[in-house]
Amino acid sequence: EKQNVTTMHFVPSMLDAFLDYISDGVELSKLKSLRQVFASGEALTVQHVKRFNNLIGSKNGTRLYNLYGPTEATIDVSYFDCPTDENVERVPIGKPIDNICLYILDKNNMLQPVGVPGELHIAGDGLARGYLNRSELTAEKFVLNPFKAVDSVQCTVYSEKSNQSIKLEGIHQDNNCKLYKTGDLARWLPDGNIEYMGRLDYQVKIRGLRIELGEIESEILKCEKVKQAVVVDKNDSRGGKILCAYFTADGELSAAELKQHLARTLPEYMIPTFFIKMDKLPLSANGKIDRKALPDPDNSVNTALEYVAPQSDTENKLSDIWKSVLRINKVGVNDNFFDIGGHSLLMLQVVRMIKEIFNKDVSVVEMFKYPTVGLMAEYLTREEGVKASFEDAHERVRKQKEAAIRHKLRRSLKEEDQDDE
Repeated sequence: EKQNVTTMHFVPSMLDAFLDYISDGVELSKLKSLRQVFASGEALTVQHVKRFNNLIGSKNGTRLYNLYGPTEATIDVSYFDCPTDENVERVPIGKPIDNICLYILDKNNMLQPVGVPGELHIAGDGLARGYLNRSELTAEKFVLNPFKAVDSVQCTVYSEKSNQSIKLEGIHQDNNCKLYKTGDLARWLPDGNIEYMGRLDYQVKIRGLRIELGEIESEILKCEKVKQAVVVDKNDSRGGKILCAYFTADGELSAAELKQHLARTLPEYMIPTFFIKMDKLPLSANGKIDRKALPDPDNSVNTALEYVAPQSDTENKLSDIWKSVLRINKVGVNDNFFDIGGHSLLMLQVVRMIKEIFNKDVSVVEMFKYPTVGLMAEYLTREEGVKASFEDAHERVRKQKEAAIRHKLRRSLKEEDQDDE
């Protein structure tokens, strides 16, 4: 309101947090300058669009745009102007922006007709030249465009200004007429928009961060007690994406031990929210691990601590907040918010609810200092300045920084080895 902001850009999961803030009764007059909101980095859902329209769009005239694009193509290459009516059935990634051409091809690099899924390819001015010092990966992902300079060839490729097919010749002569293979599954819709249908491999995005599931599985398998391991992304109770690790082991191995093992080598965003120990992993008819048959996670398996019930009124109210935000049935005094499904975006909701119920401002830093119901209750009931120790939080941050550095160094060495080969 003070800066007359007209445009905002969110990852969809952060858009959720923004809409939570709006739903708490923020006066729409404070958003009168806001004309457009862009969302990218994750899949924008029908629920996002409907909620946005209900809270802002229908009342303020603000538009919501869904953007799509990988880093290899200078981020955004397509856009979709989300409808304002309530009959939203899907949220496409839209049509290509100027100077970009999108293709959907089958395994033989043949153009797919409308409605038939294939791998999305990108060509145009925004395309990168390749990966630095990774010539083999560049050759694999950035391929020659088989459609360049072909006379009178027409296919189902749409420009943002027209829903009609256009000739491909001469539209992207720069950048050696290369195509980038995105690894994303997509299909053309009859109206000229593109529908994103997921990844072709096991690479996923969690809160806007691209993660290789196989890399996490490899680190889990380095634990001596682990026999088998598989990591998948699952929808949590709020519709967001979380990582879940399933494993079999020789002898006793708790979720806390395995999480501690991963914390030594992986940055925190790559550590699964849930660890589920199984007697055996389900297999499909062809003998492969059946990822679809893996059970849904249960928060109770994620803590090895003995349950201690809240006692004071403050502890009970905080426990209710934790349960409401995490959408679980039981939270003990000593359960760590970040060990039972909490993350930075959900933490903002906790901060907001504490302000609403206790009329006290709690910062993000203080959430990290006091991540359990017991510690937070003690902090809230103190009359004077807080002098509580936060060595555990400091140590947690220090270890994560070290893990991130090791992870980056290990990747660099791996890339150098690949180049040497």
